[in-house]
Amino acid sequence: MNKADAALPLFKTALEANPKIEQFWLSYIDALIKEKQFDNAKQVLEQAKKQGVARDKVRCFEAQITTTTQVNEPKLAVQKKSLHCREAQEIS
Repeated sequence: MNKADAALPLFKTALEANPKIEQFWLSYIDALIKEKQFDNAKQVLEQAKKQGVARDKVRCFEAQITTTTQVNEPKLAVQKKSLHCREAQEIS
């Protein structure tokens, strides 16, 4: 079990306890993407939108999911989008 996989239930518990903390949403979505749980990540993104998570951060993850799931997308482009999302998280 890797760190992202082990963290998923912890992030879910944290969100259930306090869904107003934006960083919990971002960390949970990031871990889902790292675990290639793209359908779950999309569902959580929708919930995050309803909780008021910043649109630019939501869009960043949506773009990351889209590019990661596209078979013909060059690996470098996916890595750049992932870096951009992490930078957006650090700014907030």
